[in-house]
Amino acid sequence: MGMVVRRRGITVIELVIVLAIVAILTVLVVPNLGGWVQHYRIKGVVRHIVSQMELAKIKALKNNLEYRVYFDKTIGTFELQRGNRPAMSPSWIREAGPYQLPRQVTMSVTFASDAVQFNPHGTAGSGRVVLATPHNEKYTITVTTSTGKINTHKGEIE
Repeated sequence: MGMVVRRRGITVIELVIVLAIVAILTVLVVPNLGGWVQHYRIKGVVRHIVSQMELAKIKALKNNLEYRVYFDKTIGTFELQRGNRPAMSPSWIREAGPYQLPRQVTMSVTFASDAVQFNPHGTAGSGRVVLATPHNEKYTITVTTSTGKINTHKGEIE
């Protein structure tokens, strides 16, 4: 009797089935990746803004000058600035930035002059920054006026 030789490999039909399964999984997974990426982008920018605020607070205490984080809502940027006096600075110099908000992250600011200002004696301006994504994910950053404490809240607070 003759010996049957089997070839190893895949057939075209098997390849088409595997590609169809991969295509279906891709269609199911890719829309969810957009929200996931936006989630990490907004969290990253929240951390960056808070770190710039903390830096402004520390520098104000250390250098006996006013420092602030200025928000330009029209172009979606923020930057660290140094005042030229311990109080009521008439001019401000950029120390770091400007930093661009990630694409599709929006910002609203209620701080006076669109900046949160930290003073050498530990106090700060009052207000908030609200960041949002198109997926309705929001974060609010607030500053306690009397202590300069910076707080972050998931969602929008009144």
